[in-house]
Amino acid sequence: MGKYTSILRGLPHYRGEDATQSEKVAAKRIELGVLTSAQAAQGYRKARDVKDALEKELEAAKVVVRAHEDILQETFEADGLTSLKLADGSQVSTFVEPYAQVKDPLAFRAWIRLQEGLEDRMTLPWSTTNSIVKEMILDSEEPPPGVEVFVKTKTRLNR
Repeated sequence: MGKYTSILRGLPHYRGEDATQSEKVAAKRIELGVLTSAQAAQGYRKARDVKDALEKELEAAKVVVRAHEDILQETFEADGLTSLKLADGSQVSTFVEPYAQVKDPLAFRAWIRLQEGLEDRMTLPWSTTNSIVKEMILDSEEPPPGVEVFVKTKTRLNR
């Protein structure tokens, strides 16, 4: 019995997944059949081992992708390219865009409170901040106080 057991009785269980995921889980439960606690625990352990191994592989793949992105950005710039079509018909391209980073949250929050429509917000999601900053830069305005803008090169694969 955990410290919250007496408090949480009667509350609904949170599943935290969308309907499609719930359907997949329900189908997998049917496939697994009736299990004892020991069988379910052993199955969970095996499934977690597989998941953990795949996550390690994914992290290693991300490093390889990032290394290739860095090399592409350098070689494309040296060769004067922004895109390259591959033999299979796919295309690799690079592009730059502004990237906002909040360096002084208090200064940025003070600016937010002065903006019409945003005055009740304590903070903004990064995507909203970045979008606002991009618009300001296009209008030749300075970024908001507390926000620094960098150039970020992105690499895209169109298959």
